[in-house]
Amino acid sequence: MRPLIALRKPWPLLLPAILFVLALAPSLALLLRATDMPLLGRFKDDAIYFESARSLATGSGYRIPSLPGQPFQTKYPPLWPLILSSVWRINPNFPANLAVASVLAWGAVPAYLALAWAMFVRWGLRRAAAWFAVFVLACNSLVLLFGAMIMADLWFSTALLACVLCAERAAFADHGYRYALLAGVLAAVAFLTKSSGLPLLASLPICFLLRRQYRRAALSFAPVFAAVASWNLWVRAHVSHSSDLVSLYYTSYLGYYLRGLTWHNFLHVVSINTRLLFSSLRGLFLVGAGDSPFEVILCSVAIFAGVLGVAQFVKRTGCWQYPAFAAIYLVQLIVWNPILNSRLLFPLLPLLLAGIATQITDALVPASADGSGWRLNRTASIAIVGLLAPLFLLVGVASCGAVLRSVPNSLAQGRRETARNLGAYQWISAHTPATAAFVADDDGLLYLYTGRSAVRQIMPAVVLYTWQEDALENEVRALPAYARAFHFQYVMLTSTDLTVAGMERFRPLLKETMSRAPGFVCVYESGGTEIYRDDGAPLPAARRPARSAS
Repeated sequence: MRPLIALRKPWPLLLPAILFVLALAPSLALLLRATDMPLLGRFKDDAIYFESARSLATGSGYRIPSLPGQPFQTKYPPLWPLILSSVWRINPNFPANLAVASVLAWGAVPAYLALAWAMFVRWGLRRAAAWFAVFVLACNSLVLLFGAMIMADLWFSTALLACVLCAERAAFADHGYRYALLAGVLAAVAFLTKSSGLPLLASLPICFLLRRQYRRAALSFAPVFAAVASWNLWVRAHVSHSSDLVSLYYTSYLGYYLRGLTWHNFLHVVSINTRLLFSSLRGLFLVGAGDSPFEVILCSVAIFAGVLGVAQFVKRTGCWQYPAFAAIYLVQLIVWNPILNSRLLFPLLPLLLAGIATQITDALVPASADGSGWRLNRTASIAIVGLLAPLFLLVGVASCGAVLRSVPNSLAQGRRETARNLGAYQWISAHTPATAAFVADDDGLLYLYTGRSAVRQIMPAVVLYTWQEDALENEVRALPAYARAFHFQYVMLTSTDLTVAGMERFRPLLKETMSRAPGFVCVYESGGTEIYRDDGAPLPAARRPARSAS
């Protein structure tokens, strides 16, 4: 009998390992198909991260080399570009070094899923429910996309989960001071990866203070406060003093946000984001979810179940850290971001899934050993799970579609778009001076491929906040005057410009405006990509935008 027992001993460890490898399989399969990172530049920020990483690697400092004058990068915290700079040190040749960047970006996936599993178990979920939630995460479209991109979101969410785990361990351990300090260090890492981690500065110590754990509150607060203070002092010392629209957008979140903001506009932003919150939460389950009554009802039940489940496991376990962060984070999003979307809510996905899994566990597992415990709350859980059954089927189909079709299709589309624009980039490198400056929607990509300065057409924040059709149309028509006012000699248009949701309908107007603009000559056209050069003819005075003093 002893050999049989010896053979069975590895299974408690082998089975989780097998399940974890299976969970990684979808994103790993996509990694193998996306080593050329065809989605680079889709969210714009990633190309800016990568060019700032190049600046760090070459010893030029933390700058935005694609902008004229190469100002210091004071908008995005430096940790993720600093990590990405290792890619340029390993292989300084772009785009060949994207293969290294793809592996670095995907590295967040196993860490994220492992920490999520540990979090689910700590919150009292049975292992089967925890693995169910992990597999839902592993097949989520946003997780798959971020695993194939060099956005900071997935690494930020990974640092957030690690911070919360350490904070909860610190709260319940007899001598949790080390974990409290480590939680503060991880909160600092999260903030320096993405500034949206700022709520940790408040949520982390508050949860300790509510337990009267004052020393742990101080130990957790000190590192993240040092990180926030150090970054802001560096920003203050290096920020551009130009007050024009382009400089504010690329170098100052606060400056761009406050430009033209009034109390009326602020209340309008809060009102719009409050309405967008529900649809953005739905998008966490079904990326690109429609507005059909069936989907709305199912996702509404899922969100309600998630919130109710979070309240239940907080009551049972006393784990407040993640919900406290989520509450402050949601307030930050509603009052800060002009257009709330699912990507911004991505850090809250594990919390919502944990709440749903809690409801499932309550419905399927007896409340006591003898099977009793049929109380109102369990009856409600069973009813919710019954309503969620169609959603599980829908999410399962959507997840399979994401793995097998939608995300691979996005990769293929990104590859086609890059191929179409590659000819334009080669023409720019061969036919324009090194000092040429462009207005281009894919400004970071244009710089990476050609070394030429480039910016997007930046619209005033107040125009995006109010989202008035006439104001948006006027901004599009003002593109020639915008290019001339900021001394950009070239304008590049592609078939994928104006990627902000709802702006796609202005693409024909954009091309019509440039084709008729006095003084702008089309010098390149191929595959839907056009390049216009400013030859200096005067523009109609009515189209010239007011330019702030620099």
